[in-house]
Amino acid sequence: MKGCKCVDGPVTKGLDGNPRGGCIPPLTDHGIEELQNGWCFLDNVQDPKNPTDNCFQDAQFSIADGRFWSNEACNVLKSTSEVCLSTSSKPLHLPLPATRGWSYSSCTRAGSENGAAWCAVQVDEEGDVIKNAWEDCRAGCPGTDEAIVEA
Repeated sequence: MKGCKCVDGPVTKGLDGNPRGGCIPPLTDHGIEELQNGWCFLDNVQDPKNPTDNCFQDAQFSIADGRFWSNEACNVLKSTSEVCLSTSSKPLHLPLPATRGWSYSSCTRAGSENGAAWCAVQVDEEGDVIKNAWEDCRAGCPGTDEAIVEA
């Protein structure tokens, strides 16, 4: 997963008439599947001089808006936007933010004690996972079908 993410909130018009917030749909259908989910402004770009570091590979700076934006971020958001639940029916927080040098865009088996894929069920105001606030993911959530790779 990436340290950066789409700005939260619904798409609204700014004072200048341009859309703001969430994933902004394309103005025209380009016939390119990767562009169907639109683009969003990014929060948490760690290194403005190298915006793709710990972020999306297509992160770019908009001179007109003074912010970074990405199409890939919306593709990730769309792929995880269906509500995935834990095995105890709690909503999962995807994508997981970068914490302690690791991050995930789906449920993961990394560090799993029982071999099951897990995810956060609670995050703080900054989006960081609250200690011990994670649970196993239900089958069908992104990452539950990944193979465990031993290093």
